[in-house]
Amino acid sequence: MCLNILREEWRPVLSVQSVLHGLLFLLTAEPSTDDPLNPKAAQALRMDRERFAETARRLVHQGGTADGVRYPACAGG
Repeated sequence: MCLNILREEWRPVLSVQSVLHGLLFLLTAEPSTDDPLNPKAAQALRMDRERFAETARRLVHQGGTADGVRYPACAGG
């Protein structure tokens, strides 16, 4: 998940409402693979959407390792 207004497109005139609106869009819209923060994840999503979704669900609910990175299970996940 990448919100450009929190990186290179940040401007002092942006409000908290702008940031929250951007985050809400990212959480509810179709993920974009055009400008990913994690290129490997974006490639996995493009190659096999169903497998990507299953891996994401497993990591959130159970925790585990993906690409050598250990992820703890999320509380309430």
